[in-house]
Amino acid sequence: MAKAVEVLESAFSAIDAGDFGTYEGLLHPEMQLTVPGRSRFAKTYKGPEEIMAFFGSLDEASDGTFKHDSQSVYGDDSTAVCVQKMSAVRNGRKFEWDQVNVYQVRDGKIADVQSHIQQQYEFDQFWG
Repeated sequence: MAKAVEVLESAFSAIDAGDFGTYEGLLHPEMQLTVPGRSRFAKTYKGPEEIMAFFGSLDEASDGTFKHDSQSVYGDDSTAVCVQKMSAVRNGRKFEWDQVNVYQVRDGKIADVQSHIQQQYEFDQFWG
C-alpha cells in the first residue's frame, strides 16, 4: 500500500474512533487545509491548532451531526486523493454533498489538503 494512503487510513480510523489526539498527531506542523467557496468556513486553515478548531466549528454548527464517509482512497508515497460523501444537519435541514480531497503527505504526516466540493453553491448556502 502507498505511504500516503496508509497515513490517510490511519487518520480516518482515528476520526471514526473519536481519537482526535491521534488524528492531530498525524497533521504536519505546517499543514494547510483549503476550503473553497463563500461560506463562513471558506479559507485556508494553517497549522494543526487552526485545523482542529475548524473541525470543532463544523461539529458545533451542525450540533454534532457532521459526518464523513471515505468511499475511495488512491495514491502514491506523497499524494493521495480521497472521494468522500459528507453530511450534516443544520437548523433542521439535512444536507449531503460529494467531496474530493487531494492530500500531500510529508514526513509521514498530512501536510496539505485541497478540498473540491461538487455541490459548492448549495454547500455555501447551507453553512452560510
